[in-house]
Amino acid sequence: MSSTASCAGLRFDRVSWLRGSNVFLNAALTSDAARILLLDRGHPLVHRTAARRKQVCYASWSDVRSTVLACVDRPEYGVFGPEPYNLRMREGSPQKAWLGSTQGLISPLLSLAFLGIEIREDGPNWPAEPGLHVPKGTPYFVLSLTASSQHRHAWTKACDVLDMRKAIALGSLAPQDTALVSMARSLIDWNERMRHCPSCGSKQYSALSGHKRVCGTALARHAHPCTILEIGGRAPPQECEAWRTLQNYTHPRTDPVVLVGIVCDDKILLARKRGWPKGLYSCIAYVYSSYHSGFVEQGESIEEATRREAMEETGLDVGHVSYQWYVPSAYPARNHGLFPPSSCWGSWLLSRQPMRRSGSTSTTNWKKPSSLRKSKSKAFSAHETNNKAVASYGMATKSRT
Repeated sequence: MSSTASCAGLRFDRVSWLRGSNVFLNAALTSDAARILLLDRGHPLVHRTAARRKQVCYASWSDVRSTVLACVDRPEYGVFGPEPYNLRMREGSPQKAWLGSTQGLISPLLSLAFLGIEIREDGPNWPAEPGLHVPKGTPYFVLSLTASSQHRHAWTKACDVLDMRKAIALGSLAPQDTALVSMARSLIDWNERMRHCPSCGSKQYSALSGHKRVCGTALARHAHPCTILEIGGRAPPQECEAWRTLQNYTHPRTDPVVLVGIVCDDKILLARKRGWPKGLYSCIAYVYSSYHSGFVEQGESIEEATRREAMEETGLDVGHVSYQWYVPSAYPARNHGLFPPSSCWGSWLLSRQPMRRSGSTSTTNWKKPSSLRKSKSKAFSAHETNNKAVASYGMATKSRT
């Protein structure tokens, strides 16, 4: 079994120091080497032909040029930064505040983000601001077609839209594609939902090439009036709190979650929901989690969350708890907090059967190695955890019963 969890193990470098380099971003996006992942409502577009069935469809700049530049005022300056949108700094504004508001800036009309570079020695050289190291390789971006109805219709007519939940559950995508799409869709989902500043309610826009949200009032305070400010909103009479301190809504959120494997001797406690495919089982926290999915609560350690979840879901007192691995998820934060979960492994001490929760649609069973066979297919993040956990005891989560 691979030591790399599903939705993890990207081969490319995220090169986070280049997310604010307008020179690099514009050169990389508009080059022939750029690979642009397309999403429709969070789901990737895949090839329809039999030879490349369910392979992720990566667009080139020429494919999306008209879609992207329709949201730019001055295309000759590119897509990222203040120049494409006629943004000019007001006299007397602090240079630091201006750079913080405009590095990697993207039009509020676009859902676009830079993902990273697949490093290749034979790759092209990229320009950047002085002092920045830029590795050779292939740049990756993600573009959401959700807001562009005309271009979305053309693309979905030529390609299939792959349901990501089913794709991960059935192992339809290659591991690298799964990891890339997982990162991209969580980033785009966050950008598309965080339209307004949680502090003052003004409209936000994307900076750092999709990795930061900025309150539009900050830009309105430091820039001359232009189209993008009309979209972003006017400066308020008093400062927004987001200007003064780093807030937890400035960057993409992550919600820690525990997935619990309860073991006793050579048995593991597994559960399944009604309606799941025959023979598919899950660790406890995922299967019962209609609303909270094993969230680690405020002031709670991972071990404490594991014991609490085990008691809430099964009625079992758990003894020793040990951390096993971390599993990022392909589901954005709004999907029961599954971005990204941490996995725990627990053992229980009390010799009693788990209690059935009132109104539960799930069943639990203790499974021995002899009753289970190794799954042939990949499963989504929670079930990848199951496979690893069970494999540690010579078992697997998919039974042919």
